[in-house]
Amino acid sequence: MPTTTLTWRIMDNAACPICKAINGYTWVIDGPFPNELVHPVYGLVWNVALGSEAHKHGQAAVFGVKGACRCHMDITYDLSDLLLEARRLRDEVTLAMKSGGLTMGQRDLTETEGDVLE
Repeated sequence: MPTTTLTWRIMDNAACPICKAINGYTWVIDGPFPNELVHPVYGLVWNVALGSEAHKHGQAAVFGVKGACRCHMDITYDLSDLLLEARRLRDEVTLAMKSGGLTMGQRDLTETEGDVLE
């Protein structure tokens, strides 16, 4: 399963105090993308439908944030597990084709046709 890494970032010091406090915090997701991101101290900070929720817990009144904070997410994907699985499946199919144990459609694949996959 691909791994997604999300890191909260601020663009400059004009970001609100909440975003400054969580700058650099990283969520690692090994599965379906969540609808919400929760910080252990500040609670709900991101909602996939609404965007940043970091300013909705009374911070707007306290810090004067009007919803235009200078924060964003850095997102990276690790697909190495997916590539390893694709290679394993390719090798398994190639071996089955060479041993005559795999057919495609109505015709059998010969060893010559199987060699094309290598």
